[in-house]
Amino acid sequence: MKIGKFGWVLPIVMFGQLAAAGDVFAEDAANAHAHHMHMDRGGDDSRVPTPAGMSIMVTQPADGAQLDADAAILVQVETTGMDASGDHWHLYVDGELVAMVGGGRTKYQIEPATLAPGRHELKVTISNASHHEYAVEQRLTVSIGNAP
Repeated sequence: MKIGKFGWVLPIVMFGQLAAAGDVFAEDAANAHAHHMHMDRGGDDSRVPTPAGMSIMVTQPADGAQLDADAAILVQVETTGMDASGDHWHLYVDGELVAMVGGGRTKYQIEPATLAPGRHELKVTISNASHHEYAVEQRLTVSIGNAP
C-alpha cells in the first residue's frame, strides 16, 4: 500500500513496536494509517496549550542543508518538557505527516531516494497521547540532490 504524494508507506513510530531501523520502532503502516486517520495534518487550529518548558529543536539536518538524493536522511531532535507516558513528536515533510516518534526516541531515518530532488520543508511538532499537537514546532528547509 502506498500512502502520500511521495509514494511511501506512512511509518508510524510508536512505543515498543517492531524495530524499523536502529533505535526507531514502527507500527504496521496500514493499521497505523487506519487508526490515525482522524489526526490533524499539521494545522494550527487544533493545537493544545503548551506546558511550560516544553520545546523541540532539530539538531540534524541543519536548516538549508544540501543532502544526497541516494543517502538516508537522519532527522534528530532534542526535546524538553515531554511527558514520557504519552507525549511524542511528529515529523512532517512538505506538510504531510510521515512519522510519529515516541518512547524517548530522538531519531527518525527517511530512507534513501524517498524525497524527490528539490527543496523540501521539514517540520517537527510535539503531540500528547491523544495526538493533539502542542503549540511548539520547528520548521527547516533542506535541498535534495543538486537543487538550488
